[in-house]
Amino acid sequence: MPTSIADELESFLHVLVYGCIRRVRSSLESIEEIQEFIHAYFAGGSYDPKYKQASCPVAKRDSVVVGQTLTFTTRPVVFSTPDGKIAQDHPLNKLIAKLLAVFHSRYVVDTWESAQKKSSSPELQQSPPTPKTKPPTIWETGLEGPEATFGEAPDCETETAPQSIEPTPEQRKNMAALQSHSLIAHILHSYFSSGDYKWPEDDVVPDPQAESSTKKPPRRTSAAAGTLKHGVVPVPQADDPEDVPMPDAEENDKLEGGSARTFSQPHPSLRTS
Repeated sequence: MPTSIADELESFLHVLVYGCIRRVRSSLESIEEIQEFIHAYFAGGSYDPKYKQASCPVAKRDSVVVGQTLTFTTRPVVFSTPDGKIAQDHPLNKLIAKLLAVFHSRYVVDTWESAQKKSSSPELQQSPPTPKTKPPTIWETGLEGPEATFGEAPDCETETAPQSIEPTPEQRKNMAALQSHSLIAHILHSYFSSGDYKWPEDDVVPDPQAESSTKKPPRRTSAAAGTLKHGVVPVPQADDPEDVPMPDAEENDKLEGGSARTFSQPHPSLRTS
C-alpha cells in the first residue's frame, strides 16, 4: 500500500517520542532503561513467515495499536522537568496522550472493518470430517468425577471476549480527519502557540546516551593489528571517527606496481577506439 497522510503524521509522533525519550527526563531513569525502550519501540519486532513481513515493535504496538498510552513493558512512560517536580501535569504528557488517542483510532476502525468483511465473506464449503474412534473417557473407565473430590463446579463465564470492539463516533471522526494535516496541525498549535499550556523552561536535559555512545575503542598496537604487508605504510588511527585519514592514491599505485591516474586519464576500459 502507498504511504498515506495518516502514515506520515503517525511517523511524526514516533519521531517526537524518540526525541523526548533522549532529551527530556522521564520515568525511564537509567541508560539501560532508555536503551531497552528505544529497542522495544523502534526495533523490537518479530517476523511473520506466512505474510513475509515484520510486525510492529512490541512497545509501539502496546502504545498505539493495542492501547493509547506510552508504555514500556507494564508501566507508563511519564515525562517530567529535570528536577522531577512537574510530572503528570507536564504538557508533553498530555500532548503525547492526545496524539496516541487520535492515531489509536486508526487501528480500532481498521480492526473492526476487517473483522466485518471477514465475517460477511462466504466460507468455503468443506465436507464433514470422518468420525474417528475415540479412546474411552475417564467417565467410561469408571473413574470418579471431580464432584466427588471438589464438590459442585463453580459458576464461570464461558463466552470469549470479542476480538474487536466497535469504534466510537469520535474514533471514526479521528480516522476521517487523518486524511489531511488539519487535525494534527490544530492540536500542535493548541499546545505550542495558543498559550493554553504553560511549558516549563529549560526542561531539556543532556542526552543520557551521549557518554556511552562517544566512548572511543582502545587503540590497536602494531602487534595486535597483525603482520603488515611488506612495503605498505599503515594508516594512522583517527582521533575523531569523522576525521578518517585516507591513504595517498599515487603512493598506493606505486607500491602495487601501477601508476596513479587522474580524472583526466580515464580507465583503459572506458577509452573509445
